[in-house]
Amino acid sequence: MASPGSPSSPTPEGRLAVEFAVPAQVEAAGRQMAAFAQRHGSAGRRVVLVTSGGTKVPLESRTVRFLDNFSSGRRGASSAEYFLDSGYAVVFLHRHRSLYPYSRRYAGVNLLDALRVEGEGEGGAGGSGRVVVDHRALPDVAAVLQRYQAVKEAGLLLPVEFSTLSEYLHLLKAAAQALSTIGSKAMFYLAAAVSDFYIPASEMPEHKIQSSDGPLQISMKMVPKMLSPLVKDWAPSAFVISFKLETDPSILLVRARRALETYRHQAVVANVLDTRRGYVVVVTPDSQTELGLSEEEARMEVEIEERIISMKMVPKMLSPLVKDWAPSAFVISFKLETDPSILLVRARRALETYRHQAVVANVLDTRRGYVVVVTPDSQTELGLSEEEARMEVEIEERIVSNLTAAHTSFIAQQG
Repeated sequence: MASPGSPSSPTPEGRLAVEFAVPAQVEAAGRQMAAFAQRHGSAGRRVVLVTSGGTKVPLESRTVRFLDNFSSGRRGASSAEYFLDSGYAVVFLHRHRSLYPYSRRYAGVNLLDALRVEGEGEGGAGGSGRVVVDHRALPDVAAVLQRYQAVKEAGLLLPVEFSTLSEYLHLLKAAAQALSTIGSKAMFYLAAAVSDFYIPASEMPEHKIQSSDGPLQISMKMVPKMLSPLVKDWAPSAFVISFKLETDPSILLVRARRALETYRHQAVVANVLDTRRGYVVVVTPDSQTELGLSEEEARMEVEIEERIISMKMVPKMLSPLVKDWAPSAFVISFKLETDPSILLVRARRALETYRHQAVVANVLDTRRGYVVVVTPDSQTELGLSEEEARMEVEIEERIVSNLTAAHTSFIAQQG
């Protein structure tokens, strides 16, 4: 046991203050994030901080060489889109020049190859004419652009850039303090690939390391874990999700559970390097849920991030609606899947979880002409014949007819 006068190990926050220089942009970014969180929190909207991309670790004070990782920011950028689709306002803390929401879909496209000039001045240098988009090079670009513009005009996306590890850590703290003002409406989705090692500024050479000096030997320190002060001090009421990436599947869940026990946050998204695009495990203190894409879904370019956010990360409002907000009401939810084999299992699980009255279960490819209405004690298939489909009969007419009859019975039972 340390004596009263002996030095104690510095806390992660203490090391951040001492060993990582505060970047010039942090104060202004903190004010921006605080105003953004306050505006949306006051409007009743939830706000999520999505971190994305890798951190650069300089090897010299006047940096020429640095250590980096392979992260492109794909997971963070796609997740930000799905959070926006789910009604969140998003602070997007991302690596400079990493993938960005919406434009990420065209990251491999040379923009000039996807555009051509038509009309007056075509082929000349006069600058007149009409610019035309090659939709084969930029598929669905009109719809993607409309979504992006709607988000931008509504002020729902606040981008904040970092490059170095030091910038990331200080901006993360500023973001946590900014979002702490909205309490439980705040979420942290920590998808950035943060370096585990760094060289303290006091130990860096000032100038470029010279190859003429012979083989390079580097001694690096462990990066202080900022998850602890984030959960405990900076934003104690927020919902916090971290990520755990491993190359060895046998240690993945052990490491994920250890992180939950250590930091006491709400969830870890655990994934293995080779399968991270199509399979993850969402680990919480009392559960673990496997989320995976089928071969068909992978061919259709379904993204695992959509599953992560829609199934586990977005707090489900059905529970308080049924239990607290309108406990006597007749409540119907919908369940849409792409795999018919899991449809009814998921529908029944929803009924068991939320204790409401009915689920309308449908499959993406057949939803216009076939659904199953699932209740606690029955399931009723509703479908259109070929003739009815030709006559443009709508399946919603059948659904509403079935559910109004069920509602009548429900009212009678309630007395």
